[in-house]
Amino acid sequence: MEALPAVAKSVYFPCSKCETERYHRVLAHLSSTEAKLECEVCGKKAKLSTTKEKTKSTKKKKTTKKKSAANAHAEEWKNLMESHQNDPQSYNFQGFYLEDTVIDHPTFGLGIVTASHASKIEVCFEEGVKTLIHKRDM
Repeated sequence: MEALPAVAKSVYFPCSKCETERYHRVLAHLSSTEAKLECEVCGKKAKLSTTKEKTKSTKKKKTTKKKSAANAHAEEWKNLMESHQNDPQSYNFQGFYLEDTVIDHPTFGLGIVTASHASKIEVCFEEGVKTLIHKRDM
């Protein structure tokens, strides 16, 4: 992005609160390289910068955090799988699953139910903890 968009224009920009790309309205130009934005959905304010150095440094930090978190989930999953040698049940949203049940999900693979609620279960997979539905009627 070479030039800043005009004030009151909408720009497609990632929103940290919505965790997706949304349209943001340009509120003001803070300098010749920065603009103040506001998310049109949640109202979160952000800064748009035309300098490329900031975007590179933030990307490096985010990937480092994701790798360490993924390793922690993988180790937790490995420990849980070693302690539970039960045969895995095939996951189906109509099924009923109690805690410590080993399930086989078509997308996420093998996982262990860590918490069971009325219509949702929390399952620890190798890539992380996911919330899935269960006990649903068709």
